[in-house]
Amino acid sequence: MYGRAVPRRSRFAIAALAQALLAGLAAGQYQWQAVPGVHQLLPRSGPALAYDSQRGRIVLYGGSGANGCLPETWEWDGTRWERKSPVHAPGVCATSMAYDSRRGRTVFWSAGTWEWDGTDWALRNPPTQPPAMSDHALAYDTTRGVTVLFGNSSNSSHTWEWDGTFWVQRTPAHQPSTRYRPALAYDESRGVTVLYGGMPAGTYDPTTETWEWDGNDWAQRFPMTNPGRRARHAMAYDHARNRILLFGGVLDGALPVPMVMAAGAWEWDGTNWSEASPSGGRVDPALAGHAARGCVLLVGGLVPGTVGSPFPLMVSVADSTCWAGGGWSGWFDPAPNVYRRSVVHDPVRGRTLLFGGGSGVYLRSETWEWGGTSWLGLAYGFDPGARDGTALAYDPVRSQGMLFGGYDLLRSLLQRDTRHWDGAAWSLTGAATSPAARSGHAMATDSARQRIVLFGGSFFSTYLTDTWEWTGSDWMLRSSVGPQGREEHVMAYDPGLGRTVLFGGRNGTTPLLDTWEWDGTAWAQRFPRQSPSAATGITLVHDPLRGRTVYTGGGETWEWNGAEWTLRSFQGPSGAGVYDRSRGRTVVFTDPPQELIIACDIAGPGHPTGSRMITCTGTPAPGAVFCVTFASPARQAWLAIGSAPPLRPALTMSAPFCEPALLYTIPWAIVQLVGDPAQACGAFPNEPVLTGQGLCIQGITSELTGCFRATDGVVVTIQP
Repeated sequence: MYGRAVPRRSRFAIAALAQALLAGLAAGQYQWQAVPGVHQLLPRSGPALAYDSQRGRIVLYGGSGANGCLPETWEWDGTRWERKSPVHAPGVCATSMAYDSRRGRTVFWSAGTWEWDGTDWALRNPPTQPPAMSDHALAYDTTRGVTVLFGNSSNSSHTWEWDGTFWVQRTPAHQPSTRYRPALAYDESRGVTVLYGGMPAGTYDPTTETWEWDGNDWAQRFPMTNPGRRARHAMAYDHARNRILLFGGVLDGALPVPMVMAAGAWEWDGTNWSEASPSGGRVDPALAGHAARGCVLLVGGLVPGTVGSPFPLMVSVADSTCWAGGGWSGWFDPAPNVYRRSVVHDPVRGRTLLFGGGSGVYLRSETWEWGGTSWLGLAYGFDPGARDGTALAYDPVRSQGMLFGGYDLLRSLLQRDTRHWDGAAWSLTGAATSPAARSGHAMATDSARQRIVLFGGSFFSTYLTDTWEWTGSDWMLRSSVGPQGREEHVMAYDPGLGRTVLFGGRNGTTPLLDTWEWDGTAWAQRFPRQSPSAATGITLVHDPLRGRTVYTGGGETWEWNGAEWTLRSFQGPSGAGVYDRSRGRTVVFTDPPQELIIACDIAGPGHPTGSRMITCTGTPAPGAVFCVTFASPARQAWLAIGSAPPLRPALTMSAPFCEPALLYTIPWAIVQLVGDPAQACGAFPNEPVLTGQGLCIQGITSELTGCFRATDGVVVTIQP
């Protein structure tokens, strides 16, 4: 078996709770809830970015997405993005922004002057404004307290400054030539505004020029090395290293093709440019230095959608990452609205791995990890490469996530490779045998036999019926018969049943709503009286604390007990999901992720003919007070406390009960209660290690007739 053993410290903490239970949330309540504070940016290129140093936040406005302009305002607090809801907004794609630290305002200019105060945008109306410009850039001069604008209008260069009240055109003796798409950043350590690159008027060949503005004149610098021809790149001041960081851009500005992407990151120290990283590249990215976090944030941009084509089709990205002087460290927030992506929970590391998927006509190559409250991107590139229709499962032998197959965009073919994720990188796993190439298949981990079970998928228009098992070192073909061939079905292993459950999928355009179970030797079809209604875009996971297999999708949540499906809720998000053992919740990765919260749920009735209801009050969480209450006619009762999951099947006991009782736990603590109703309240120890663990409790009451009666069995999941 894999998973988190209950630490000795946790057992003592739970035992302390049992001792505290001395003296409404109704048992069985289902609740889907968005993970608070998690928001995901849509893919975009060319957003405007600025660092609000007073509030310690990076402000983002606009950008261009697949369907046009995205006139949205977002803020990044150093960990996550939050979308703002201002009453007013500039209403354009984006151009450039700068933060006025003297007045505490983010300045945005595009044929009008707008300022953001952290709550709303305000349109300013100074008596004079710069003329309409294309591809201009802004930077804030902290020494002189003015926002500097450089741009092109009527084929001539313009330099303007904004002091918060007036725009003033500057007419220096020297000035960079007319150019499009340069980048501008203020060097706080040297007190100058730095300009690099851009496309001179009348040409698609970007320049390699470096210029500096000191508030009186522009001066061209002639460093020994430079980043090469660049336009449509980004620059920002790195507060931790006192340098200007440059990233991305194009070497050839011809549109729409060819567009040769510039690679690498460069740093300017006031004397020379030095290459800080030779890899990576984006067109129209955005950069802003976050002084409190000590990094430079990169957001969005365009990357090749079809790698290897002589005329790459560019696709915008949504991820953001930080530069801390030696490389890019971690991405934040994967792209939303991605289909056929794969996820698996690592119960040892307490993190969920997400890979690939499709977005429109494009496939994704990112690898992400979800820690329960935020995303962290860990790999992006050609290995395994952009794919959809892969499958992930947890390999209990290697204690790693495992990927198999999928459609590979880079190589334009279906794959049959097996790869493992060690928490930092993917590695190709050698195997003597392998299933055929496929996509849309499903995998599940049989924790009892330490195997990964794979079934089905498609080889283009052929739907496969083979069943394979991964032993930890090689693949074994186990069966070629069983369920009808299909793709996009779901599977989950139920340790209580000792079987892998399969549901749904499609064969061509035909949805399949059948239920099957694999016992390690053969498939058996089950014939429940009712079934879920959605066949694809669904999640199937096993909740080990409640001993239930949970289905969600198509606006419904169902549970499978080995014989029947039970509809639990008319809510149920569609998408890839997992059971997060570290939080004790089922998670579906929508935008934002949705968690199924079942703090107190009925395991079953106390007697076949019905039972006495037990009610939970409060939230079972570390440091919180939690109560259970049930009727006790003779004013004498006992509360049995044991570990989850509940016994399945329940233990049947006759005497001294009034009728045969169904008992769901073998208790390690029994608390005597007096009164009607009987109530037990106690505070959970404030031990975060308890989160995601569970108790199975059941009340026993003395009846006026002298016999005993059992309440419902209840599973309590300790919440974050």
